[in-house]
Amino acid sequence: PERTDREWQPVPSQVIPGAPAFVAERPAKTEVETGRNLAGAAGRVMERALIRIGVSREDMTILNVVACASPSDSLERDLHKLKRENKRRLARGERPRPSPVECCFPRLLHDLADARFVFTSGRIATEVLLGAAVKVSDHRGTYVEWTHPRTGEVKRVYPVHHVGQLLPGRAPKWTKVFYEDIAKAFRIESEGARWPDPEVLTHPAPEVLANWLGAHRGAISVDVETTVEDQLVAKMRCIGCGTKDSAIVIPWQSVDAGLAGRGRDAFYSRAEQEQIDHVLRAALTREEWVKTGHNSGYFDDTIIERHLGVRLDPHVDQILVHRLVDSELPHALAFVGSYFTDVGAWKSKH
Repeated sequence: PERTDREWQPVPSQVIPGAPAFVAERPAKTEVETGRNLAGAAGRVMERALIRIGVSREDMTILNVVACASPSDSLERDLHKLKRENKRRLARGERPRPSPVECCFPRLLHDLADARFVFTSGRIATEVLLGAAVKVSDHRGTYVEWTHPRTGEVKRVYPVHHVGQLLPGRAPKWTKVFYEDIAKAFRIESEGARWPDPEVLTHPAPEVLANWLGAHRGAISVDVETTVEDQLVAKMRCIGCGTKDSAIVIPWQSVDAGLAGRGRDAFYSRAEQEQIDHVLRAALTREEWVKTGHNSGYFDDTIIERHLGVRLDPHVDQILVHRLVDSELPHALAFVGSYFTDVGAWKSKH
């Protein structure tokens, strides 16, 4: 759209060399009037998150993907309108108008050149830096490494929820998540992530499985992977047991079993299968070990009972615990893991 005196009014970035950067979408009316990014209600959401961890907004680089106030209150709506207009222009043989995001991108890169690390607030800010494949819902609570196109420096980018969606009365449950995500990012940058990847042993021999299980005390996590999601008809692909330091994965049925006509014999002989089953039955019902899993009471326990003839005992289903702790938040394992731990966005890679 053509710029007018009332529209596309630029608000300069607040750039502090070497500081963390917070990237929002575009200035609102309050920002245009004050000449300061995130000066309104959405900015106060960010400020409260920073104050909780002893950080001032004056210690942050604060900027927008588009430095100008857009014609409407929604950059997304304006971009959609521009896309439709450009289709009509192309049909008439006319040159399409440039996107304000494209026009502002060189300025965005310049302002982020010295940023220590970066927060991207909302879908548009995240996609502009990291691409459409990176979703805020999948990557909030962790970071994505981004190489600055001009400097070549690798920076950590932390996607967070859109501050405009966290205004009072809109989404209080996600405001809490936003606060925690901001605090976690500063802690990771200061202390490092508290998530060492566990050592994983796959396809163990029966005696190795017995020794691994025998060496652990207390609680162990149990998880099964299956051919389909319906537990009433699903067949087990593998079963895993883990602690905070290590995990062991026992293959059950090969991926191509249906095509090749091979099941467990793709991994173990019949004698080995019997030994593996015996060791697992004993471990999964051993009274001294608490077995835990996520949605395991509904899904995993059913699969294990069908294939091994036993049920997890004693057993704590973590999804039920989370429903008691945070009833309004999502209960999927990817969310719970990203909220309570520093684990990376492993679900997005599958």
